[in-house]
Amino acid sequence: MGTIVERKSKSGIKYRAQVIKKDNGRIVFSKSATFPRKTTATAWIRRIEKEFNAGKLVSHQVRTKVQELIDQVIATQRKEMGKTKSQVLNTIKLFDVADLEVTSLRPSDLVEFAIQVAEGEHGSAARSPATTSNYMSHLAGCLRLARPAFDVPFDKRVIEEARETTTSLGITGKSKKRTRRPSIAELDALMESFVRRETRDTRAIPMSKIVPFAIFSARRQAEISRILWD
Repeated sequence: MGTIVERKSKSGIKYRAQVIKKDNGRIVFSKSATFPRKTTATAWIRRIEKEFNAGKLVSHQVRTKVQELIDQVIATQRKEMGKTKSQVLNTIKLFDVADLEVTSLRPSDLVEFAIQVAEGEHGSAARSPATTSNYMSHLAGCLRLARPAFDVPFDKRVIEEARETTTSLGITGKSKKRTRRPSIAELDALMESFVRRETRDTRAIPMSKIVPFAIFSARRQAEISRILWD
């Protein structure tokens, strides 16, 4: 019998339905989905169990596509997912790799994905090695959960070989280190420019306040942008 777990979110109460089938203690099938109403979740469980008992879903795990795996990871996630991670995972589903079956993935498939990311596909411009590495990391995180969380066969060595290759080719890499700090004169020029812009347009982002706060608080841009005015 399937299970339903009630989860509270900012948008209201959600119901996560899950159907797990075991054979001699081993999970042979696992599928989950999230719904806004409990009645819908209950109906979904009945449909999935009916299809499973009819033999329609026995080999589903082997045929799971990358985009389906990503959806399963998002639906199963208990802790709140960051905006950046959520955005990256949803963007990954637009790439060719999303239509491939998890079990049949090869290192070359992930290398090709990294190349597409670096070249700026499904984006406004080419992406840096550090950004491309970030995309690879989020995809790898989902793939590593395939077998232990959803019983989808996957060899983690595929990820390792792909990462080694993209790093060797310079497609992925670490963020560039800063070589110097801005001088006082440069900061003064920036602040004067910000003040002039804010004076002309009251709707302008108050960079004359944000920049000093960023410097003295030593916070990252993502941390600062999440701060709410209470």
